[in-house]
Amino acid sequence: MDFTSLYHGGFLQGELLDATWTWLQEQSPYIVRYNEAWRVPVKSRPKINWGIKNNDGYWPLYKWGQIAEDYGRIEDMPPQIQRVAEAIEQRFGHPPGYLNSALGTFYANGGDHFIAAHQDKGVWPDQTPIYNLNVGAVRPFLICDMRFMGQKNRRQLTSVHEYHMHPGDMVVLPHAVNRDYTHCVPRDTSVTGLRISLGFRRLTKHWIRELPSGFEYFAECDGNERQSKRMRLSLIHI
Repeated sequence: MDFTSLYHGGFLQGELLDATWTWLQEQSPYIVRYNEAWRVPVKSRPKINWGIKNNDGYWPLYKWGQIAEDYGRIEDMPPQIQRVAEAIEQRFGHPPGYLNSALGTFYANGGDHFIAAHQDKGVWPDQTPIYNLNVGAVRPFLICDMRFMGQKNRRQLTSVHEYHMHPGDMVVLPHAVNRDYTHCVPRDTSVTGLRISLGFRRLTKHWIRELPSGFEYFAECDGNERQSKRMRLSLIHI
């Protein structure tokens, strides 16, 4: 595997980079509850989840382990983020609207906000690339083998490749890399500035829409059957 080919340094530049960075700093991310991490906010990373609705009014749902009551923490993809998605689509030959999901993750600093070695299992059914874009503080993005799953400390990680992501840099994870390796942004107490990652995906399996009484979720199954349930939405703001 040529891991250097996955790195696109300076993908976002000039006015689009500056406008995106300025716009993101004006947003209000929130804690999405997953596992037990949400009980101690400093161990989590505030997020904003955006999507483009399909013709039936459903948002594509990216499931990364959040509790069901927070599936509805999705907003319409705003024009500024759509501009970035369109730039990626044009660069990699995707049709307009192909990237229908974007997740902004806010890392306030390197000591409190990091992500352990993991795989993005929520996109496996689609087997499409994941586009990881960095703005703000410079942080390392590591590709590691499976034995480091769950490890967060840099000195205990051995990477197969390491990218030092500057503002506007992007790493593209093809399906095979996400399947066979882990990736992480390790803990680094020397980083004091804000880093925001934007993860763009195409999702087609899980969908959710807002109802007057809550949300309806369904997953596309074999035979196009729908499994749906209604859920109440409980919000936690930071």
